Amino acid sequence: MLWGDIKGNWKRRGKDTGCGQTWRPSLENNTCTENKYSGISYYDSSSGISHQNTCSRNESNGIYVEKQAQPILESNKCKENKESGISYSDSSSGIARNNECVGNEWDGIAVDDQAQPILEGNKCRENELDGISYSDNSSGIARNNECMGNKYDGIYLESKATPTLSNNHCKRNGGKDIKDERGLIKRIMTIISGR
Repeated sequence: MLWGDIKGNWKRRGKDTGCGQTWRPSLENNTCTENKYSGISYYDSSSGISHQNTCSRNESNGIYVEKQAQPILESNKCKENKESGISYSDSSSGIARNNECVGNEWDGIAVDDQAQPILEGNKCRENELDGISYSDNSSGIARNNECMGNKYDGIYLESKATPTLSNNHCKRNGGKDIKDERGLIKRIMTIISGR
């Protein structure tokens, strides 16, 4: 088990900063840019905190959380990454609070598979896809987030996703402010079955 602090470093053009197994590091005020994969990655059952890091122009995500990882991501800037600013997959969880995800080539925050994070007070702006996207069987809570100026939707909910949304502010997005495919699928099934 790794406990410790990593503060004030500059990581450029490496692989990524990975936290696996049962690591619980404190990552603070680091700059992770132009890495081959993600700026910061949490996997296995790692946790810990990422606070005030800048993850930009990475070949994958700014911050990637997978498997059963459950970190606290707070006040990070994830911008201009080739994929999403912050991405959750597998059965990951944790909290993403007061992060800025701006100008990423995919979503500001992507929640996939069975991931179930709490997203609170994040600003997702001017991303090439959605501000926040829930797909597959993902869930969790999204409250008090701001999703503005994204090319597609402010918040996108795929048909099987079941997050709880509360007091999110979405405006000036290219598609819908909140696009809920769950209702669309239900209406289609009603028409097909004749009920």
